[in-house]
Amino acid sequence: MTARTGDGGEWGGRGELRRAGAARDPDAILAELGHELRAAWARPPRRVRVAPWHRGAILVLALLALVPTALATRDAIWAPDPAPLPNAARPPGSIAPTRAGAQVYVAAGTTRGVAWKLTASACDYGDVRAVGVFLTVPGGGGGARCDVATRMPGVGVSPGALAQRLVQTYFDPVSGRTWAFGALPAGARTVDVSATGASTIVSAAPADLDAVAKGGLPTGLRVFVAVLDGAREVPLVTVRDASGAVLLICREGRCAPPTSKGTP
Repeated sequence: MTARTGDGGEWGGRGELRRAGAARDPDAILAELGHELRAAWARPPRRVRVAPWHRGAILVLALLALVPTALATRDAIWAPDPAPLPNAARPPGSIAPTRAGAQVYVAAGTTRGVAWKLTASACDYGDVRAVGVFLTVPGGGGGARCDVATRMPGVGVSPGALAQRLVQTYFDPVSGRTWAFGALPAGARTVDVSATGASTIVSAAPADLDAVAKGGLPTGLRVFVAVLDGAREVPLVTVRDASGAVLLICREGRCAPPTSKGTP
C-alpha cells in the first residue's frame, strides 16, 4: 500500500499531483477520484440546513485519545458530502450504486499531538457493500470514496474489489508521519500494522453508533487509526478478533479472510 504525498505521490496533502506517464491501475484510479473528496471535506463546514450537503457541523475532538472515540454530540454526526464526480473523471464502464449513504463522522481523536477525524460512507451495488473512509489531519487528508465501481473487465475497480479495500494510508507532510486507517467488521478487536522498518498494534474501536445508523453503515462497524513516524510503505495489515485469531489479512489495502482463496 502506498502512502501518497502532495509532492511525490499521486495525490494528498494540500495539492494533488499525478506522475506523468503513471499507469492507471485500480489504485491509481481510486487515488485520482479521491481528489474531489478531499477538496470537499477541506471546505469549512456550514450550519445552514438548506440541502443535505450543507449539514456539516463542528466535530468535538476527544483529546489525548490513542484509539478512535465516540462523538460527543448528535449534531456533529453529518460530514459534508464529497463533490459529485463529473462523467469525464469516471473510468469507462462506471456504474452507479443502488444506494449511497451520507458521509458521517465515525471517530475523532488526537494522537501524538496531532488531531484527526475519520469519516465514512457506504455504497451498495446489489448485494455488495463497499465502505469508503477518509482521514483528515491538519496537514491534509487521504482516503477513498465508495461510488467509483466499474464493471468493465481490466478497467477501474469492480464492486467486489472496491468492497475489499478496507484499509487506507496517508503521508502527512506537515507532521512527517504516515497514517494507516480503515473500517473493519464487527468481530475486529486489534490491528497489526506492518510497515517498512516499523510496526505498531492498535485497537479496533466501535464506530459512533449514531453515525452508523444515520449513514447506513454496516452494523457493528469498527474503525482504527494508527500513526508511524516518517514516510513508509504499509504492505501488510493483520486484523485479529477477541481471541487473537486472524480475522482478515490486508495486503496493499485489500482485505480477505486468511482461508480465502485469492487472498489479496
